[in-house]
Amino acid sequence: MLALTIGLVYVLITLIIGDLFQFGWEGIPFLSPTSLFSFLLVFGGVGTYVQDHFQISPWKLMSLSIVMGFKAAFLISVLVLIPLKRSEVSSVFSKNDVLYSIGVISVPCSNTIVGEVVIVHKGVRIAYPCLHSKEQNLQIGTKVSFSKFKEKILIIKEITT
Repeated sequence: MLALTIGLVYVLITLIIGDLFQFGWEGIPFLSPTSLFSFLLVFGGVGTYVQDHFQISPWKLMSLSIVMGFKAAFLISVLVLIPLKRSEVSSVFSKNDVLYSIGVISVPCSNTIVGEVVIVHKGVRIAYPCLHSKEQNLQIGTKVSFSKFKEKILIIKEITT
C-alpha cells in the first residue's frame, strides 16, 4: 500500500510540475502519460509483491520499488516512445514537399470531379484528393504537377512532354 501511495504522489507531482514549466510529451518523453503510468504500475507491483513475499524494511522496499519503477519508465521511453516519436516525425509531409513533386493519377478527375493522385516522397507513397485546373478529364496513369491546395484538395496540372 505504501508503494502505491508514493507512486500516485509521484505521478501527481510530475503532472503539476510538468504543466507549470511547460514540459510534457512534446519535449520530454519521460514525462509522457505512458512513461508515468508504467512507473506507477511497476512501482506498485514490485512494492506489493516484495511486501507480500519477503520480510524487508519499508525503506528498502520503497527504494527497491522506486529504482525498479524508474528502470521500467526509462526502458519504455527509450525502447518505445522515442522511436515512435521519431517515426511519426519522419513520415510527415509539408505542403511544400507536395507542391514541388510529380504525381500520377490513380482515380480519374476533372475540374468538377474529385479524383486521387499518388505521390512518392522520400520512398513513401501517399494519396491526395485532387481537382484539375482546366475543364479536362485526366485518366489513370497521367503524370501531373501541383499548383496549389484548395481546402485540402490539390489543384493539379497535366505534365505535357
